[in-house]
Amino acid sequence: MGSSWWWHGRAAAAVACWVWLAAAAAVGVEAIGANWGTQASHPLAPDTVVQMLKDNGFDKVKLFDAGEDTMSALRKSGLEVMVGIPNDMLAAMASSMAAANKWVDQNVSNYLNDGVKIRSHSLTHSLKILQFTLKQFLLGS
Repeated sequence: MGSSWWWHGRAAAAVACWVWLAAAAAVGVEAIGANWGTQASHPLAPDTVVQMLKDNGFDKVKLFDAGEDTMSALRKSGLEVMVGIPNDMLAAMASSMAAANKWVDQNVSNYLNDGVKIRSHSLTHSLKILQFTLKQFLLGS
């Protein structure tokens, strides 16, 4: 009897997956994205991750940190990038415009004009200073 429940569970999961895919197709999904964090016990090389994302049809990626190796791998990949701010840097950037400007210079402007399609940034409500800085840079206002 335990085996029967296992099959029912798998069938229910398959139906749920199919319904989700049908709904996504009906709505007209424009892109598929993935989250990419680099804190792992067995991290893959950034070039490998970028190729895997592209091979599997991903159009967008959200980074939880914008390390040099990761950003270099994203150059001219065609993937749209959302750059997240590492948790350990939130307090410094929320309290200092200079720290926010430095982070933008190192993690956005260095790569934006070098083939990385940075389309947005990830901010918490407490980072209004950084939001203003990024908007000025990305929008040129």
